[in-house]
Amino acid sequence: MMIKISNVVALVDLNDEYEGVIEKAATVARANNACLELVSIDYSSYFEDGNYFEPIQAAELRLQMLEEHRLALDEIASTLKEGDLKVETFATWGHPSYKSLNEHIKHPESTLVVKSTQHHNKIARLFLSNEDWDLIRHCASPLLLVKGQPWSKEPVFVTAIDPNHANDKPAALDVKMVACSQVLAGSCGGSVHLFHSDSVPPFMGVYSLIMNEEDKSAKLAAFGRRAGIETSHCHWTDSPIENSLPKLLDKLDASAVVMGAISRSGIDRVLIGSTAERLLDLIDRDVLIVKPD
Repeated sequence: MMIKISNVVALVDLNDEYEGVIEKAATVARANNACLELVSIDYSSYFEDGNYFEPIQAAELRLQMLEEHRLALDEIASTLKEGDLKVETFATWGHPSYKSLNEHIKHPESTLVVKSTQHHNKIARLFLSNEDWDLIRHCASPLLLVKGQPWSKEPVFVTAIDPNHANDKPAALDVKMVACSQVLAGSCGGSVHLFHSDSVPPFMGVYSLIMNEEDKSAKLAAFGRRAGIETSHCHWTDSPIENSLPKLLDKLDASAVVMGAISRSGIDRVLIGSTAERLLDLIDRDVLIVKPD
């Protein structure tokens, strides 16, 4: 599968610390000879018509805020236009933000969205509509959630795949995830490792089947060979992913982990969420979320 990053969109929250996400987005854009776009999507019920202001006054206040944010983005962009890096800016008003983002992105298949993220407690994750979770579920493009740590000179990207497709994940998604990893690693002088945990959590009496460990490990290695990844970079385990994946990331000093996210029923989201969502708080590295085509 051929993957090309021609556009990098940095979601910038001008009311929060944003230097890290811009720096990471600029690094990826330069490495891939892509256009960098600084995007601010604003919304506040305080400025909605009829809540606190008359409609005309509310509209004027929204336009004033957007103009201030456009100027702020342009100022940031002026500091990044070095060499051949092309930088554009875009500020808009919209809610929920993922809808405005998806409407704005013209070519989602060749766009990488970069956003900073912070630790979320369990109460916030379970009961609140958090922007990170919305983007994981609905962002049409690959989504890089950055946690502030700079990448090493030779960044390691760990891709968590499922060669058994035991969780009904589309087989093509694994291929796409590895392809995205290889594009980032190739452009940044890094490497790709594959990871798979065969541990099945005991939900509703479902347990792992006892199978030959060598056969399972060989299946992952065979997938790696087809993708051009050496066997020593293929890591299979039967330990729970919540424990084994963070340990591997630490061992390899990985810069990012690449995970797939698929749509699930509403009740599944409330009870257990996707693997990517459950692990996001446990991992202190950047997380690249890839969705099926």
